[in-house]
Amino acid sequence: MADPGHEIAAPTAGGGQFRTSRADREQAIEVLKTAFVTVTSLGLLVGRVPGLLTAPTDGLWVAERLIWLPVFAITLSGLWLAFRRAERG
Repeated sequence: MADPGHEIAAPTAGGGQFRTSRADREQAIEVLKTAFVTVTSLGLLVGRVPGLLTAPTDGLWVAERLIWLPVFAITLSGLWLAFRRAERG
């Protein structure tokens, strides 16, 4: 197992390697958590959040859960763009 403080290399589609550090991975996790909290909070302001904060009871729950995936993807994309622009100055 790699030491969490060191860089790790991952293969890319082009045959090269992409290096990532622990700080990069932690930053990515923070953006993901921000997206999850944002979607959940806004959902709660609107009202009931089916499939997201409800326990699975039937097949409908799976469908409700899958509906949230594009919402998270859109939110995550928006956050990525905002943070990317802020980092570039």
